[in-house]
Amino acid sequence: MNVGHIEGGHAVNALATHAGAVLEGRSVREEPLAQFDAHLAALRASPGLDVVRTPLDRRPCGRLDPDHPLLAAVRLERTALGLDDRLADGSTDANAALARGIPALALGCARGADMHSRSERVEISSIALGVAQLDCVLRRLLEGDR
Repeated sequence: MNVGHIEGGHAVNALATHAGAVLEGRSVREEPLAQFDAHLAALRASPGLDVVRTPLDRRPCGRLDPDHPLLAAVRLERTALGLDDRLADGSTDANAALARGIPALALGCARGADMHSRSERVEISSIALGVAQLDCVLRRLLEGDR
């Protein structure tokens, strides 16, 4: 769960006439998101105040089977290139394909830090290796096992 934005009030020493928050829940499984939605739906305010819940977006859940050939190809090429064999969950555009039964994953092609923050950065020197990784994975998938 992420609290992306909180706003409200007009002064430090005055009761707010309006307040709001943008909350986000992400998961590779539907159950935690359903629980998150249920908790939000159960929120109540003091008499005279209203809680209004407005869904902004809904990304589908999904996860590639750890034994899938697509993931195996990526892991083989990463190992061959001396890259870490590290799996992580994340919310990416791959979710839309996975939710429709299409095998997909996100493959990083650069090293960096502080993703999605004001200090986000990419190590320019890592891009060539990232592109080589992508090239090797695509060749393996298109040509079959070498």
